[in-house]
Amino acid sequence: MSVKKNSYHIAIDGNGYIIKGTPEDPKRVMSRSSVFGNRFASGDRDYADFSIWWFWAQTDWAAGVKNSVEWEDDAKYYYSTNIDAYSETGGFKLQKEHVLLKDFGFDIVCGTSGVVNGSNDDFVGTKENVNKPTIWKGDGGSWTEITSLTSTNNDEAAVLITHKDDLYAGFSGGAANTEKIISWDGSSWTDHTSDILTATGLSNITDAHAACEIGGTLYISVTDTINDKNYIVSTADGGSTWSSEFELLGELDIISMRPFNGNIYYIAAGRNSVPLMQLREYDLTNDVEITTFYGNYGELN
Repeated sequence: MSVKKNSYHIAIDGNGYIIKGTPEDPKRVMSRSSVFGNRFASGDRDYADFSIWWFWAQTDWAAGVKNSVEWEDDAKYYYSTNIDAYSETGGFKLQKEHVLLKDFGFDIVCGTSGVVNGSNDDFVGTKENVNKPTIWKGDGGSWTEITSLTSTNNDEAAVLITHKDDLYAGFSGGAANTEKIISWDGSSWTDHTSDILTATGLSNITDAHAACEIGGTLYISVTDTINDKNYIVSTADGGSTWSSEFELLGELDIISMRPFNGNIYYIAAGRNSVPLMQLREYDLTNDVEITTFYGNYGELN
């Protein structure tokens, strides 16, 4: 007799049999098990390719703790020193030795890399004890001082940033309004301090601590510590036109700025021993406080 495969569990000698205990509800469903793909004996296993490799999915942890030695990740090493296992995928080589490129002989306060006059170079700004900070250009390991810098009444170069093929430098300390924000085109410096005073309505600029660039517009913080005023100013061109973005009220100095997702995130530090720091966000329209950190860290200036 013929046996209908969808009516019986098994067939023996032309007879169909149903296993005892099969429930009426839910009704039994008969289907064919999937066929596993062929397992290759060599090659790098790709756990995402189930057309070639097949794996069982773990559904519980009843077996307890696994054998950590047997399942150890062979891509890891136990310990070592002076090795480079990250710069090249699959590579393993000795770490490069640190090489002193230049001993400036005084404090390096800031630095940046960028294109100035068509050349991509490194720049560092310094603090000296003779009220004449210096700015240096590095090209292929060779460092030279930008000798045309004329600022002689500032304590330090506080921030460096490149913008539209020029290098911009902000200074702090020293005499007010003395070349606080200047730019270098590869041959000479341009002083933007008076233009920024006009844009903000300030009577003094004593510090320029921070800067960043978003969408081709340069943003720089300026501070008047004499009258406790802070502004962020901007220029979308090569420094010919300056605009005041907003005034930050209170005894705070903007000391660090970073662009993120089209907004500016910055740190404002308390002045005159005011023991706090604020993390703030400026979305190019509104300025808001994110959080305040309190603590007696000492004076900023």
